[in-house]
Amino acid sequence: MVVPGPSRHGTPLMNSLSPLPFVFMATSILLPITPSSAQEIDEAVRILPQTVTEGGTFGNRFATEGEWLAIGADFDAEVIHQGRVEIYHRESEDWVFHQELQAPDGFEGDHFGLPVSIRGDRMLVGMPWDDERGNRSGAVHVYRLVSGDWIWSQKLIAGVLDNTGALFGASCSFGRDENEIIIGAVLESLESDTEGGAWVFRDSGDDYVLRQRLSLPGDQPATYFGRSIDVENGLLAIGAPGLAGDEGFRHGGVAIYSIQNDQWSLGGVLIPANPIQYQVFGESLDLEGNHLAVGSPFESTFGEDFGAVHVYRMIGGIPLLESVFGPPEPVRSFGFPVRFDPSARRLVCGAYAATIEDRFQTGAAWIHERKDGNWNASTRLKAGNAGPGDFFGLDLAFNEDMVFVGVPRSDEAAVDAGGVAVFRLEDCDDSGYLDAWEIDNGGDGDGNGELDACEGLLGDLNGDGIIDGIDFGIFSGLWGTDGSLGGDLNGDGIVNGGDLALILNGWT
Repeated sequence: MVVPGPSRHGTPLMNSLSPLPFVFMATSILLPITPSSAQEIDEAVRILPQTVTEGGTFGNRFATEGEWLAIGADFDAEVIHQGRVEIYHRESEDWVFHQELQAPDGFEGDHFGLPVSIRGDRMLVGMPWDDERGNRSGAVHVYRLVSGDWIWSQKLIAGVLDNTGALFGASCSFGRDENEIIIGAVLESLESDTEGGAWVFRDSGDDYVLRQRLSLPGDQPATYFGRSIDVENGLLAIGAPGLAGDEGFRHGGVAIYSIQNDQWSLGGVLIPANPIQYQVFGESLDLEGNHLAVGSPFESTFGEDFGAVHVYRMIGGIPLLESVFGPPEPVRSFGFPVRFDPSARRLVCGAYAATIEDRFQTGAAWIHERKDGNWNASTRLKAGNAGPGDFFGLDLAFNEDMVFVGVPRSDEAAVDAGGVAVFRLEDCDDSGYLDAWEIDNGGDGDGNGELDACEGLLGDLNGDGIIDGIDFGIFSGLWGTDGSLGGDLNGDGIVNGGDLALILNGWT
């Protein structure tokens, strides 16, 4: 498994580092918050690999859109395999295996399946250790949906003869539409050592052709530009978690591009308002609607290496800080990765190296919901079968009423064979907030574990939609009992005055 998650970017700062123009230092009056997390959502089901192999790391990366789910199994370095992708199709509430993909020219150790991206009838599969343009230069394979199957279409490589060690394809994303592809080469060294780069391809009608290469201006060694990529509403965000600023140390940044004359043009580089050395700001990011989330998984604002997530509102291409929050529990690596749902009201955040209940690096993930401009409403996604070193939360994705969590080192099928946990998200009253969060914040007055708003009218004992004398008569007959036959409206184990108060409060 290559580039599994955040790493400290400790390369010494070189004197030749050039200053960047147009630096965004988004500020806000909001104070950092640490959300509380008492409520949990249980894992509904776990998808295990069809072909079980020790060290397969199934679920290290995956992508889902509509009725399709593509799960990469890129394999540990010591396992002799090129990697593969398993495709699943949604049928009602189930995900059914459809087909398996392997690169037509793959070799052992290519890490095919790291990462995966889907847009419409196109799919991208990264293969960052491909050797066509030098050892570990990298490649991306393009697939198209034809008559219900995913068919190989094209292999994309960097537009230089020697790109040794670049890891081209360690990140990839569709651009303005499915006709544009942007591929990161996080360790590319064309201008300076491991500066990184990003390559833009456009569909010519027959194949994707190279249109542009993006990099930061000046000499920027060990910036790792291209580590994370996303596009939304004519904006392109590219993470550079090794970026050093005027402070003289590495903290990371995010380059923001917009379209000028049909080309991507750098508008500025976003850096954290209060930079911290080696916080790797930009290691993960996500754009959705007018919101940008940036993971900073080694930030120490909330505790040493606890990590943080910075959420910005994009106004005219300018990022305005909306919130900064840390993990709801004292864990490491929070903020890798981060993923919005399509509404940008929910954000799922991983902490793959979290130690939970004394299980070392079992991993964790939380869903945060935006409430009154803040993101302090959090619900933990509880793994059904959690073991040490599982890396639960190494990748995340929403699909309608579900959220997927990668568990690439799960031992459920075999040692480090991997899996993907599926969680179902319930909002029975269409409030925009998860039932689990509402229950934990006063929405379960009778203490029965169900959201009151979805249980009907509290005190309507005969179910006719009103509370009146008929209900009072039924209630009187239950007075003093343990409530097993009804009437215990507040859930305290006895029908008494507390329940009577609820009856009278709802009296029609």
